[in-house]
Amino acid sequence: AITPKVTDSLEVIVSGMKNDADSELAQVAGCKQLIEALKQGAANAWADEPSRLEAIPVVVAAMTAHKASMEMQRQGCEALDKLSATSTGRQAVRHYGGIKAIVEGMTEQAQDDAVQVWGCKTLLCLAQEPAMRMQIAQQEGIKAVVRGMQRHSQVEEVAKKGCELLCHLAKDQAIRVRIADEGGIKVLVAGMRGQTLNIWSGRALGLLAESESLRPQIAEEGGIEAVCKWIKQSFACREGWSALAKLANDKTCRQEIAETAGMVEDVVSAMQFCDEQQ
Repeated sequence: AITPKVTDSLEVIVSGMKNDADSELAQVAGCKQLIEALKQGAANAWADEPSRLEAIPVVVAAMTAHKASMEMQRQGCEALDKLSATSTGRQAVRHYGGIKAIVEGMTEQAQDDAVQVWGCKTLLCLAQEPAMRMQIAQQEGIKAVVRGMQRHSQVEEVAKKGCELLCHLAKDQAIRVRIADEGGIKVLVAGMRGQTLNIWSGRALGLLAESESLRPQIAEEGGIEAVCKWIKQSFACREGWSALAKLANDKTCRQEIAETAGMVEDVVSAMQFCDEQQ
């Protein structure tokens, strides 16, 4: 159970941020206090509580007013992530312009990997709502994520959260071409360098490969080579086989798969393995 003190502290914090909206330091400090209060108060249990919902427009306003502050964007994104724990919270973040604020923060503070991580985490949380995926795309969310992944290609957490977010966005068929147009295929292929990253990249490439027009582009940007390499390293990777099967619906892709050293033998071995398990 949550004691009233947690709710009271949220009300006090939000009131303080409202009263000192022009002060960057006050807004940063307020967001830090919000994050701690939310951690202590189990956000899932109290997400519909009025003081929590009241905090959302205040945080969005602070991020918008202090775009040039790296620390403000870091703390603001993390606070919105905590406030987006439930559907009601996510709807409120969208309603008050949170998607735009997050994307603008990621763009303004493109050099900071922590802003990119928290921005991706929060957009990922919002993308749990199918209706919000297109809004993220329309408000330049894909572009911001891809640019962040390109700039911080060696930062594991940026790559992981970026791949995971692109995977969730790719569930929407209408968004897939946007992901490809913004360079998403290239960063997904580049991200295939570790088991966790491979899973999310493989899933995302598999979803993109459901769109016939994107299969040649996936092949051209090294997707088949990367997936085949993953399969050879981890034979039981379902996501890899699933992506390869979808790509094989394209004649040119089938030819490349067949010409990849050892892949025909691997396919036969996989079929035999499945038969043995049944």
